[in-house]
Amino acid sequence: MSLPRIRTLKEAFAEIKEQDPKSAITFSYLRRIAPDLPGTIKAGSKWLLNMEELEKYLSDPERLEKDRLREYERAKNTGGIRPVSV
Repeated sequence: MSLPRIRTLKEAFAEIKEQDPKSAITFSYLRRIAPDLPGTIKAGSKWLLNMEELEKYLSDPERLEKDRLREYERAKNTGGIRPVSV
């Protein structure tokens, strides 16, 4: 049994850029998806990502739909845009 490759957000982003310097993945995007990734651990103020799970998520063809639904739920839970009474 091998240990999972666990990285902080910054380390995960650096590893992605090292493997693919022209990657369109941004640090902001990683920060946004981190709480919902399987195998992610919150350690104090840092997020620790399981690189295997991150790679599996990024190669998922349905990922864009999952991102859209996550953003919708997040906006709904934080209030998002509310109607203003006249």
